[in-house]
Parts: sequence; C-alpha cells; structure tokens
Amino acid sequence: MTGTVVLDASAALALLIDPGPAGEQVAARLDGATVVAPDLLPYEVTNVLRRHRNAGRLSETEARLALDGLHALSIDLWPHAVLADRVWALGGNLSCYDAAYVALAERLGAVLLTADARIAGAPGVTCPVEVVELDR
Repeated sequence: MTGTVVLDASAALALLIDPGPAGEQVAARLDGATVVAPDLLPYEVTNVLRRHRNAGRLSETEARLALDGLHALSIDLWPHAVLADRVWALGGNLSCYDAAYVALAERLGAVLLTADARIAGAPGVTCPVEVVELDR
C-alpha cells in the first residue's frame, strides 16, 4: 500500500518477531509505503527484544536477527524536538512514547500503524490509527 505510515514499536515488533498473521499484516501494510517513526523507535524495539531474550522468549540469535531486521528497514526517523509540543499536549491521555507516534502521524497527515488498540481510542488523537491484531 502506498502513502506514509508511522510505524510504532508494537507494530515493528510484530513485523520482526511474529511469523504469523500479525507480522504478515504489517509487512503488507508497509509494502510500497513511506515508513517514518520518531527517533525513539529503535530504542523501544531494542529494549523489548532484550527483555524477550532475557526472559527466554527469544534466543540470542533470534533477538539479534530481529535487531538486524530493524536496521535493514528503510525508516525515516524524526527527532524529538519537532514533536515535543504535541507530545506534551497529549501527555494526559497517552504515554510520551505513544504520544510521539501520534504527534508524528498528525504532523504528516499519515496513518499510525500499531498493535496497541488503546491509542486509537485515546482522547485527543486526531490521526487515523490502524490496529494490528496480535496473535495470542
């Protein structure tokens, strides 16, 4: 699909470590799209991959392959400074992390791709939000 898509950490993780329908859904949605994210995305994804490795949910090799996969993605990362005011304004309804993805999607008139349905229903969110159904 074409257009600009803001990829959040939950959707990125589905793409990187979920071989089932959720990962496939994210891959299909990003195909042909311009993918953007706040510059916190790599840190969030790395943190979750380390937690999964430390808890034994991923092997060291699986976690490193997922991290390499993240680095191979063509993602335009946006700095905090250009999003900070909107992130602050959304702070009563979302974590600063989630608000950064929303702020970027709003700024660019883009869709936010996430696996976190709470973002779609949060007061004050004005961007379109597509929610990926995670495999349980």
